Amino acid sequence: MANDQDNGGDGEARRGKQSLPKNTVEQAKSAILHGVGYRRPPEAGRFRKGQSGNPKGRPKTRNLGPGSSRSANALALREGERLINVREGEEIRQILAIEAVYRSQLKSATSGSAYAQKHFIARYDWAERERREQRMEEIEYWKAYVADQREAIAAAKAKDETPPTPLPHPDDVLIDYEKGVQFIGPISDREVALIEENLRTRDTLIIQNALEQREVGNPSSDDALDRPGTAMVFALVLNRCVPERLRLSDNEILLRVMRYDVMPKRVLLKELYRAWRALGAHPRRGRTFPPLRFAKQVIDQIDDDISSMSARRHSGVASHRPAPFREFR
Repeated sequence: MANDQDNGGDGEARRGKQSLPKNTVEQAKSAILHGVGYRRPPEAGRFRKGQSGNPKGRPKTRNLGPGSSRSANALALREGERLINVREGEEIRQILAIEAVYRSQLKSATSGSAYAQKHFIARYDWAERERREQRMEEIEYWKAYVADQREAIAAAKAKDETPPTPLPHPDDVLIDYEKGVQFIGPISDREVALIEENLRTRDTLIIQNALEQREVGNPSSDDALDRPGTAMVFALVLNRCVPERLRLSDNEILLRVMRYDVMPKRVLLKELYRAWRALGAHPRRGRTFPPLRFAKQVIDQIDDDISSMSARRHSGVASHRPAPFREFR
């Protein structure tokens, strides 16, 4: 019995010892021998001196910067510039998605939404402020340009040299602090050629008018619209279509008329014929324009052309030759 009890006691002791997990015992021994514990990793797991802790380097990630096709900015631009269909009355047309959003917001704002009104006003104010800043930058640039070009022209004239012909001409640059910079003259070689053609046509029409006034004799009608003068009307119209610095004043036109009035008819016919030929026209000698009644019929159309041209950015360039001039082609 005693042996059994002893054996039993030993067995319980042995079972008590075996009840501790083996890894717990090993950890305890390691902590005692090597000082492993909090902030003391095992020797095998410690970083080696001179050796990187991440030998493979940082893993590469996809670029999501502003230039990336997956960036928020790129996505916003792509979706905002997407075309969508909208109905305007009975017509369906395509507009940008961002434009449709602003239209919707404007509709909400005008319907009384305080939030939409606040947001729309703030956005408009920001856009207007940016536009003013851009306008001032543009104005400062062109002010410097005008000053430099005028100085160059004045210097050439002081030396009796041919002045430069910059495009645009400094006199054709209109500085407007409210509307920005406007050009009232040519800014390209093509537009210069058009204006030069208009000037030659204007001068030719003044000669044409001198011939017609000489040929009138005794008019058969007392109505002023049955008398000559169509050529001079068209000359005055073209004179308004060129930049102001190239226009003839009333006194200059009168002096030209007086010079042609005293010119022999044979010389006048020859000069007129050569002027039309230089423009590419081939009228027979002595051909005249219809009376002023004809000018009255087409002047409204010409005025419409001038109004449209004035609304364009380059208001000094005639869009096309008026209809009566095509008869001389």
